[in-house]
Amino acid sequence: MQPEQEQEILNLRDRQLTPKQNNLAVAYSNKIRGGKAENIEMAIAYYTPYKIV
Repeated sequence: MQPEQEQEILNLRDRQLTPKQNNLAVAYSNKIRGGKAENIEMAIAYYTPYKIV
């Protein structure tokens, strides 16, 4: 696979994952159960972009 194709696949993956990440972050930030600090930490974690391995 050529570098241009790999980059296109990564960009597509990022566009598909971003809304899911945002929804998870919002869900954790609005979560009623659990500690407020822990919920905020989880929300921040989900807002952080996925790392490419």
